[in-house]
Amino acid sequence: MIKGCKDTSNNTGFFMSIYEFIGYTGTLILVICYLLIQSGRWDPQELRVPLCNGIGASFILVSLYEQPNMPSIVIELIWMSISVYGILRCIRKKRQ
Repeated sequence: MIKGCKDTSNNTGFFMSIYEFIGYTGTLILVICYLLIQSGRWDPQELRVPLCNGIGASFILVSLYEQPNMPSIVIELIWMSISVYGILRCIRKKRQ
């Protein structure tokens, strides 16, 4: 271990912590959402896109509780804020 660094390993061998699992799940959600948009299967203007982005970002943010990293926390908060904007935009568009 590097001097001055906190040991956050769970020392359980193969198994990951619940925070790691949540983080990987969030990453998977974001990557699948991006793939579906790029492949033309999802329209980026649909409500499910900002929903998936918001859920994925919030999962990654939860995972950062275990190993805080300020730049990652900031980007996930920005990602979530943009997702909320997208969700509200989709809802307003449907009401019109």
